[in-house]
Amino acid sequence: MALVLAAQLVGFNPHDKALDKKFILLSVATVVATVVDVEATRGCIARGTCRERNYLMGPLIMDRKKIYAAQTLAVVCLLFVSYKFKERGRKEWWIAPTVLTTGHGVLAGIAIRF
Repeated sequence: MALVLAAQLVGFNPHDKALDKKFILLSVATVVATVVDVEATRGCIARGTCRERNYLMGPLIMDRKKIYAAQTLAVVCLLFVSYKFKERGRKEWWIAPTVLTTGHGVLAGIAIRF
């Protein structure tokens, strides 16, 4: 229900060829990897076994509202650009979200280890 309402609010067109299964799957993977990375990093920092080395996110990481606002903005902008690339037929549309997803996945794995 919520997904249908969200789709209607943003003007989702079910006939949009750019918004296919590949794009949706990669978008979901990007969001999930981002959330796992944020939570794993927050837990690791709280235990005192690691620290945030990203000087842009470091001041925000322990404030859940601020870090999710920043990460949401970054992910939405990246996925929007990726969507526009795909819509225009650019074959490179998948590269940026894949790099971000991989980076978050690797960093989450490191944070979970500690």
